[in-house]
Amino acid sequence: MEKIFEQIQYPFSFGISPYVEEVNEEIFVWISGFGLLPTAASVQRYQDEKYVWWAGRTFPFADKTGFLLVASWTALFFIADDMMVDTDNLNKEKTLESMKRDVIDILVHNKSIPMMAKNNFGACFSDLWYRIKQYTDKDWQHWFIEETINMLKSWQMETELVNSGNGISLENYIKMRPYFSGGNVCSCLLSLACKYDFPFSIYKLEITQQMLLMAIRTASWANDIHSLGKELDKEGAENMVLILMRERGLSFSEALQETLTIHNSDLAHLLELEHSLPSLNTEMD
Repeated sequence: MEKIFEQIQYPFSFGISPYVEEVNEEIFVWISGFGLLPTAASVQRYQDEKYVWWAGRTFPFADKTGFLLVASWTALFFIADDMMVDTDNLNKEKTLESMKRDVIDILVHNKSIPMMAKNNFGACFSDLWYRIKQYTDKDWQHWFIEETINMLKSWQMETELVNSGNGISLENYIKMRPYFSGGNVCSCLLSLACKYDFPFSIYKLEITQQMLLMAIRTASWANDIHSLGKELDKEGAENMVLILMRERGLSFSEALQETLTIHNSDLAHLLELEHSLPSLNTEMD
């Protein structure tokens, strides 16, 4: 595994937000205040998984306000994912349906869920969405809502496919992974965190959409390699390496190498697209 990790290379610099320690404490208090870390085990998992450090590496150039918002979102939805992992398949569907209903009510129907409603996830997300709206315009909000709903739909499709007993095919996994990874939503959050001053039309260009897809896929395959150790013994876990072993009959080492090859191919395509970007104007270029 270490040799594979050493082969994952990127032609751009890395960094981590200087606010990560401070924001981690703020988010821990916020999440706990909504009752989403009710046990010693859930608190320990929050500390061990370092959700905010993931956001710190994903959004290293965000200002303090932007970073707090996007790290709050990533922490909340990592915890939501934990909530589903911790339940059996029947209750997992019920939990997902409840979360999906809350998110649609909040984002689409402008519903506010108070803390006293005994709906911890809904109240927490409602509070976060209120804060995000103070920091964004209508175009961005529409984009975020669309991508969030697509993510939730893909989660539901993933759950149904896993519950069918057949698992997810390689073709479906490649198609769906950018959605249920949350990568498309993270693209929205990147522009929020860093306050890129682009017209919304730039994000709708075909080449921009292709670049976002390749970036999300590249990150997804890298994540599959990094998270493989945790998922080997997890029932119902889906991972590119595991799917390649199952569908193509590859050995573990062969599937790992093939995942790296797919990762490198998508990264190369992303860099090709970068060189094909159209010239818009001096400031935007």
